[in-house]
Amino acid sequence: MIQNPIPWPNGARCACSISFDIDADSLIHIAKPKDSFDRLYPITMGRYDQVAVPRVLETYRRLGLKQSFFIPAWTMNQYPDIVDAILAGGHEIGHHGYIHEDPSEISPQEQRHWFEKALGVHVRMTGRRPRGYRAPVYNATQSTIDLLIEHGFTYDSSLMADDIPYRMKTTGGTLFEVPPHWGSDDWPPFAHFAEIGYMMPVKSPTEGLAASFEEFDAQYEAGGFWMGIWHPFLTGRLARWRVVERWLEHTLSTKNVWFAPLEEIASYVDELEKAGRYQARTDDLLPITPNRSPYDRFISL
Repeated sequence: MIQNPIPWPNGARCACSISFDIDADSLIHIAKPKDSFDRLYPITMGRYDQVAVPRVLETYRRLGLKQSFFIPAWTMNQYPDIVDAILAGGHEIGHHGYIHEDPSEISPQEQRHWFEKALGVHVRMTGRRPRGYRAPVYNATQSTIDLLIEHGFTYDSSLMADDIPYRMKTTGGTLFEVPPHWGSDDWPPFAHFAEIGYMMPVKSPTEGLAASFEEFDAQYEAGGFWMGIWHPFLTGRLARWRVVERWLEHTLSTKNVWFAPLEEIASYVDELEKAGRYQARTDDLLPITPNRSPYDRFISL
């Protein structure tokens, strides 16, 4: 059960979105900067995105879907053809850092530098400022959310306090959270990447994607929101994408669902609120005490 269900457009039972993080080989360059240029296996594994993204886009074109892609700005610069193809298909491109730097591993000053440098790349290559953001490794910090509010973002998609979109309240204002969850992320079943510390036991395409599809079944039954958080070089591989295509065809033909980009879903909930037809739950993101964690009180005892 969802206590505060959102009335989706045209009576849809569930709002759905597949979001792809197109990291490509940024992952190895941020993890092993001293010699990443000579680590050809992880570089080429990331470059499989050049094969997978056109495959994904062709499926979306055939099925009439518009979806969301989060891309580090470094990756956008390296692979402009991918950016152009996504934009030509009418899809959303969201902010995903500069070179997949972890916000929790750098200072607020460094985070601002790379965040705003990435914004410049988005404006230059897409002609607009992104509306949405996803933190690399989901590691958004208080400074991250403050930056998003300061720069007028519509939503974040990194944090996990609800099943459906909700508002986050900070000292700087409010921001919609469109929540992801590891249950619908393809990293646990498919990532096999020793250089960055992940050696998952790789599952078959059907078994690996089953978790995402079972998450969808639960959200559909509850009238909620489902989102895949996938990577082209993982789920975009031929056998896995064939499983996704068959699931999409079946779902679109037998279920009352609304597939949309995340910015459209966040904007829809915002408009519902403005019209007085819905009130999103607000999660107070204020620190318990300024610049302190709950653990600090035990250190001082």
